[in-house]
Amino acid sequence: MAYDYSQTLNPQKALIWRIVHRDNIPWILDNGLHCGNSTALATNWVHIGNPELI
Repeated sequence: MAYDYSQTLNPQKALIWRIVHRDNIPWILDNGLHCGNSTALATNWVHIGNPELI
């Protein structure tokens, strides 16, 4: 059975992670994190992971 996180997750302890390629870090530090459909796009963004799972 899956663990029920509803009692332990809250705004102070959200446990939300975003894993990115190390080559993307300078762009993120300069521009912040943006969702995939944002108009702010890095021209040389390095995609990681399987797109079918994301």
